[in-house]
Amino acid sequence: MKELYIIILLLIILLVVSFYIISQKDTEIKTLEQNISNLEQLNEFLQSENDRLARQLTTISNLLGEKNSIISSMNLEIEKMNNTIDTLNKSLREQIDKYVELELKYNSTKATTNNLLILNNLVSEIEYRLNWLDLNYLGISDRYLNLKQEIVEYCYNSSILDIPCSYIVMSNYMNETQMNITDIHTALRIGKGDCVVYSIMFDRLLKEIRPIKIRMLMKSEGNDYSITIKNVRYNIKNYAPVDISYNQSIVVCYGTGGKGHCSLALDEDIIDYSMGLYLGKIGKNFDICQTDLCKWKTGWITLQILNNDIIYLNHSLRNILLSIR
Repeated sequence: MKELYIIILLLIILLVVSFYIISQKDTEIKTLEQNISNLEQLNEFLQSENDRLARQLTTISNLLGEKNSIISSMNLEIEKMNNTIDTLNKSLREQIDKYVELELKYNSTKATTNNLLILNNLVSEIEYRLNWLDLNYLGISDRYLNLKQEIVEYCYNSSILDIPCSYIVMSNYMNETQMNITDIHTALRIGKGDCVVYSIMFDRLLKEIRPIKIRMLMKSEGNDYSITIKNVRYNIKNYAPVDISYNQSIVVCYGTGGKGHCSLALDEDIIDYSMGLYLGKIGKNFDICQTDLCKWKTGWITLQILNNDIIYLNHSLRNILLSIR
């Protein structure tokens, strides 16, 4: 009986073990089935990606083919352009050779022409100077003599010539203008004169009257200067008279900032013919211009007019006279 129990017990143990093994196998089978399902899904995804990449590869291959075709066309165009450049370079070298040849001929002709122009300009300049000096310093006219007589009568007293008074008398004979009038007699005849004419006329009067002193005006706040001419009183406000010795005078033309103006130089002092206003000293307020760098810059003297010569310092006489305003 005991043996039977043992056999039954073994059978039970065997049965339990079998159930356990079967249960474990079922779990492994389910796990394998799940893995197989996952692998099938992964395979489908990889197949889809493979198809997509294959399509992209086809597209890229087509684009690459198009780019290669464009590059081939561009290479052909570059070759054509290189051929054109070679042709142009050859033509350019030929033109340079022709230019060098023509330049040599031009320089030879220019040298001859310049010599002729220099000679012609020199002759014209001499003729212009002689005519200009004759008109301004050698000739006389009744109207000029009348002007001189009135200035001596009303403005010359005790060997002192009053420049402000002389300017007022002169204004009855002519008015200032920017017209280029080259001689004092024409200016007196038409009643108009520029700064060149006014300055030359004052210079000539000084040389003929030969005063011992010159009366000019200097700025003086609160002071007035009075002049009576033909019973008419003229008041010049905020200026006072100053008398300076007269030795010699010349006409000087100087820069006023891009333009020119002419006045009188009495030794080292420069006064403006307009009311005899004192302007300054040469070497302090004015200097002599000797290069193109100071053309008509303020305070630089570019032209001197004497009674027997015209000295222009850095430009032709005619251009200087035409540019003075």
